[in-house]
Amino acid sequence: MEADIKKSGQDVEALENQLEKEALVMDREKLEEKRREIRIKVGDLKALQKKYTEDFQKLEARIIQKIQKDVFSILKDVGQKEGYTMILERRAGGVAYFQPALDVTSQVMTDYNDKVAKGVFGSPTEAAKEGTKKSN
Repeated sequence: MEADIKKSGQDVEALENQLEKEALVMDREKLEEKRREIRIKVGDLKALQKKYTEDFQKLEARIIQKIQKDVFSILKDVGQKEGYTMILERRAGGVAYFQPALDVTSQVMTDYNDKVAKGVFGSPTEAAKEGTKKSN
């Protein structure tokens, strides 16, 4: 991805440098043709950047979705084992104060990391890559 964008950028830069050097000796038609070629290359570069940005955002969303699914599974297990009526997400708002002793964050993180290490959940990035292969 990055290499493609870098190469396209270098191509545009090379064309601009060539145009700058040769502009004084080119006829008007050739000059306009070179300018049009540069505009097309710049448009292609922007389209490539947009495509890669969108692909990255989709991949990121799949990774987050996979992690959330796995974490919610662990939260359910922790809630059932520990006898909690509910487990609230602090960042979601509405939690002004809580007893730190009731915070299950570190337990959930440890359980999640253990399960990923044991292959129970699999790697979120591998799951996202699989999703990419299926959608292509």
